[in-house]
Amino acid sequence: MSPEVRENVSRGATWIRGLYMLLFALIFNLAELVLAAVALFQFAAHLLAGEPNTRLRAFGAHLGAYLQEIAAFLTYASEDRPFPFAPWPDGGDPQPISGNHGEEASEESKGKVRDEGDAGGGEPNEAGVR
Repeated sequence: MSPEVRENVSRGATWIRGLYMLLFALIFNLAELVLAAVALFQFAAHLLAGEPNTRLRAFGAHLGAYLQEIAAFLTYASEDRPFPFAPWPDGGDPQPISGNHGEEASEESKGKVRDEGDAGGGEPNEAGVR
């Protein structure tokens, strides 16, 4: 083992970071479950009330920002440890909800024709794939 590797392996700060990474990987998985529950509840709220719950929209934005912070820490894109070692992230204002929620294509998009280079458009090629 080279002296550089031996020094890197014996560095305590690296092992401490590894423990924090394990902790945040677990927190990330728990937060994913919470995100899935929020998504299901929002879908149910949209079905029953006709619109998503505004408080949960804001919480979802904050939770998404938190997951992004954890991912940045886990991938060494950031040295900053996320909540609870830092303030809870501000998810910003959630994006406004569009009018049709994807229920029907707009008149403009209904009339569009695919280019031959687009997937699924044009005549089949030599292999019979469109």
